Amino acid sequence: MAGPDAMWYFSPGTSVDPWYRSGTNRVYPDRWAAAMAACQQYYNRPMWMAEPFNEPDYLPWNMGSRQDLSDIMDLLETLPNFTDTFLAGASTLSTDQAAPWYDPLGGRAAVGTTHALYGSVSNYVSFIQHVTATNGIPFNPEVHSLAEVIIGANYGLQGAIWWGTAERARGDFVNASQGQQLGYADDWTNWSAATVYRAPDGTVQAFLGSGERIGQPTTYTPLRRPRRVLRRRRSAARLHGDHWRR
Repeated sequence: MAGPDAMWYFSPGTSVDPWYRSGTNRVYPDRWAAAMAACQQYYNRPMWMAEPFNEPDYLPWNMGSRQDLSDIMDLLETLPNFTDTFLAGASTLSTDQAAPWYDPLGGRAAVGTTHALYGSVSNYVSFIQHVTATNGIPFNPEVHSLAEVIIGANYGLQGAIWWGTAERARGDFVNASQGQQLGYADDWTNWSAATVYRAPDGTVQAFLGSGERIGQPTTYTPLRRPRRVLRRRRSAARLHGDHWRR
């Protein structure tokens, strides 16, 4: 639908049919891998990335265990359907669970993924940097707020997929972030962030936001001063510097 050059991301839904379950939060890896192969054949498109589990840390999904995920990846690596496909670690609901699900895969996951609906900014940033340090690709395949990409882009996130509608600010950020970052501020306690970019076309734009479910109201005051782009108003929350230079 998006043209022949579109990069497809493949992930299962959240309702697991009992036929795939071998127990509570356990699945049959062979059946799971076979279903993914059948879907890929039906779509008849190469997949840039395939992620067997979606939010396995949310137990009602019954996605399976870490061992199940590892076994599924072993099977996918043997299938011609996924010869040139990056395999991705489980996208956890919480950033706090991202590394505990990624690390046991022992390098099977070329892409390290997490959602950021719950958990701390500290663990979000640490996970991005950890995946990079292990030669993986840090990726957020379900972005719910501008704060997630503002913070992610500042600390090394390599890509993301928006959840929901294609809103103006989302598209503008994608374009602007290909240019030069002029200023940045975040408040880890409030799960919020702000940034200023000069887009490739020369346009200067500011972006700010907070997490969808756990973000808190935060005031950011952009000031235009010599060699200063963005200044954060002091509050009782944790700060990471009081001004940012070009």
